[in-house]
Amino acid sequence: MAQALPAVSVAETNLKAGALKLPAIFMQSLTMVAPGIAAMFYTPVVVAQAGLAAPLAYPIAFVIVLFTAVVLAELAKAVPSAGGYYTYVAKGIHPRAGFIVSWLNIIYGPLVLGAVTVFGGWVISSSLAWSGVWADWFPLAFGLCAVTVVAGIQYLGVQLSGKTLVITGGIELIVVLALGLWGLASPGPGGLNVKPFDPGNAISASGLFLAAVFAIQAFTGWEGSAPMAEETENPRRNVPRALIGSVVLFGIFIVIVQWGVMVGWGTDNFKAIGSASPLPGIQLAQKFWGGAWGILLVMLVSSVIAVSIACANVGTRMWYRMGVDGAFPKWFAKVHPTRKTPINAIIAQWVLAVATVLGLTALIWATTGTDSSGAAMTLPVAYQYQYYFDGYLIGYVVLGIYTLGNIAAFMLYWNQRRTEFSWIRHGLFPLLSTLGMVAVLLFSLNIIGGDPLTFQPAKWALPAAPFNIAVIFVAVWALVACALVVYMRVTGHEDWIAKAAEAASERPATPEEIAAAAGEW
Repeated sequence: MAQALPAVSVAETNLKAGALKLPAIFMQSLTMVAPGIAAMFYTPVVVAQAGLAAPLAYPIAFVIVLFTAVVLAELAKAVPSAGGYYTYVAKGIHPRAGFIVSWLNIIYGPLVLGAVTVFGGWVISSSLAWSGVWADWFPLAFGLCAVTVVAGIQYLGVQLSGKTLVITGGIELIVVLALGLWGLASPGPGGLNVKPFDPGNAISASGLFLAAVFAIQAFTGWEGSAPMAEETENPRRNVPRALIGSVVLFGIFIVIVQWGVMVGWGTDNFKAIGSASPLPGIQLAQKFWGGAWGILLVMLVSSVIAVSIACANVGTRMWYRMGVDGAFPKWFAKVHPTRKTPINAIIAQWVLAVATVLGLTALIWATTGTDSSGAAMTLPVAYQYQYYFDGYLIGYVVLGIYTLGNIAAFMLYWNQRRTEFSWIRHGLFPLLSTLGMVAVLLFSLNIIGGDPLTFQPAKWALPAAPFNIAVIFVAVWALVACALVVYMRVTGHEDWIAKAAEAASERPATPEEIAAAAGEW
């Protein structure tokens, strides 16, 4: 039987134990999803794949991710750790599998910081009709400033990060939900209807599920509270609440807003969404709010800062834990003596983020000219291509990470915590989540599908260029991780394995810790 925990418990850690309360840890997950960006700026690519039924991709993703969230909540209760999925998979399956998860996660953190800040800078400059030097250089300058501000906030302390997330997250939720509801109240051509939720309005089954891959990526981030367990008050209780709560709230939020965007734009004119410039969300804000549409750009800046902080928190905590274990150099385990932040991991994250911003901007500038079909590609189109490419890249990465987490949950409770094993939570839910992700993967690659009326089978195919490169890149990146694991095994560099599956133990919070956290949110 599980031992009863004290009223206020914290983790045994070198980080700032108990610094984050439930609102902050909840926003850590929710803002890492980037609800404002997902709701306002993903619409064109989802519509391009799924057609009028684009909003239907989000309920599909919601069901899959909700099962996954329940599974992760069970892992968070059993193994509170700054390592997140790295520790969960190491504990449930094997430390080598945990290393592969952490390697896959490298794509996640630095790429998100680089892509979201550069893309945010482009949206701002293009929405304000800047041209010439401003249009070319502002995204780069904005990206570099944003990742540096994020690193500074992280350095100053996790409590400042938590407060910033609550403020910025609140801004984007209110603004974007208002725009979505406005669209339902003031529909465009076609009027208020539920056509976007009719599967028959999808371009194809493979297109709908390819859109679901991107929709799953839109949900990605809900797991962001897990690596903050060592700095959370009552982590075994608050982290699972944040995980499941963020998925439920975002699932409701994104369906309403996407429906509102489609209806506000006009379901009879939905095909124009794919080529809309400025982006559909910007045009709707200008249509509904007139000169006050700039509030959407304020929301965008807020969302960029929030998701960047949340992603950086996850990356630095995972690297810190791997440094403590020895899977990464011990340099990553250094903690600031007074602020209790993983200072070297923050530096490493900032360097990678800066490099990603520079490399991404250079790649975008270099890809102007023509696209894969030979059509002219302007700089704005190149920005959108690159951002959506990153979306698919991350979407396929998290399919692998979530699947390994599902397997780890079953094995952990079956092999190590049999008295707590539940066939529903630790058997059925991981199975349904995994089957859902496998189905999305197979449909998106057209491996299953076809025409059931004429019995024509599907023909396997990668997504259209440049998104096909995302599938290949993730596969190669995973193979590199496997090669590193084999190398460490052959050369005997596996001292870290003995510590990789360790969870942080809990203890009652001291009066000083309770007093220090009393004013936090």
